[in-house]
Amino acid sequence: TAVWKPSDQLEILGISPNPATDQASLHVMLPQKGQVTLRLVNLTGQTVWQAGTELGAGLQSVPVQFESLSSGIYLLQASWLGQRKQIRLVIQR
Repeated sequence: TAVWKPSDQLEILGISPNPATDQASLHVMLPQKGQVTLRLVNLTGQTVWQAGTELGAGLQSVPVQFESLSSGIYLLQASWLGQRKQIRLVIQR
C-alpha cells in the first residue's frame, strides 16, 4: 500500500486517460496553493499548448483539452514556484 507523505515538492501523480483523444485530467499534488503553468511539448521540444491556473493545496485534477493536436507522443509539463515536473502523454485519434 502506497502512503503519500507531505513534502514541499510539486508532484505529478498521473494523467488519465492515457492514451487520450481530445482531453485528459492531470492529477497533481501541491504542498500549498499557487499558480501552476502547464505546457504540452512535442518530442522536438516545441510548445504546442500552454495555460496557467491557480490551484489550491493538496490533490488537484486539472482538465487539459487538446482537440486540435495531431496523434503522437507529448510531454505535459507542470511548473510551480520554480519546480518543473513532466509526464508522457499519448494522443490517439
